[in-house]
Amino acid sequence: MDWRDVSFLMSHLSKGAGQDFKTPSQLRQRYRGLREEADSVFAAFNKRTDELKRIVGLKEEYDSLLQAPERLLSDLYRDLGHATMEHPQACPEDLRLDLARGDRNLNAFPRKETGVRKQIQYLRELAVTRIDARIQQLDQEMQKITSKIQKLNLQRRHGKRKVYSKDDIERIRQVKADKWDRRREKTAKMRRRIADFDKYDRGSCASDYLWWDLMTDGSAADDLFEVRDFRQRHPEWNYKTYRDPIESDLSVDAETDAGLFDEAAEELAASMKSSDDHDLFSDPS
Repeated sequence: MDWRDVSFLMSHLSKGAGQDFKTPSQLRQRYRGLREEADSVFAAFNKRTDELKRIVGLKEEYDSLLQAPERLLSDLYRDLGHATMEHPQACPEDLRLDLARGDRNLNAFPRKETGVRKQIQYLRELAVTRIDARIQQLDQEMQKITSKIQKLNLQRRHGKRKVYSKDDIERIRQVKADKWDRRREKTAKMRRRIADFDKYDRGSCASDYLWWDLMTDGSAADDLFEVRDFRQRHPEWNYKTYRDPIESDLSVDAETDAGLFDEAAEELAASMKSSDDHDLFSDPS
């Protein structure tokens, strides 16, 4: 039964409180008569509700079509960016280096992409090795202290009172808070140093390059597998003396590069527009 049926019937009964229905069949018969009279009202209400939904849908479609030109250009540039990023990643390293050779702008893209990826990797690994591991150590310390307290309480309940010297008590109370504070501060400084790093142009997209040393100035990191493995394989490697394999071929200076990059961007944008695309842009006047 529809909730409106009950509401309609209760409203009618409250208005005609003096009516007396001796049997349930008389009440049903009266209700059916009222319902037949109200069916047209309910049908009209449902029709108007459907029309309202249709109009709202048309309005949403209209708004979406108005925004489509802006989305089109945004989608084109996004897809172009994805294609630009995926192509070098799919290439072997030798081919990537050849593509970037002599082109500072193309060389800058994989450097930054590699550097950002390494930042994320290092921060995640530090969270496991230097934060989660510390939390586990603290939990173990807490369990030891709790176990000592429970043992002493048990001895006291059984009337066994062991005599502890002042040194024994201090040793039990010692938590080494200053030690944990130094560890926490050291980890926080390392995290900030990696997270704030932005000197991607100094790195390299070659596989024989250790970004950790560039980001942290060669800080110790035997708890990170990549760092430990790289240093074992390249014990004499130093990021300060490292020579990028394509750096010597980048003969165009930065100022000229910037102009070439702007011209290339303008040429690309012009090639993506057809003769009818002027309607997609706002009038500069």
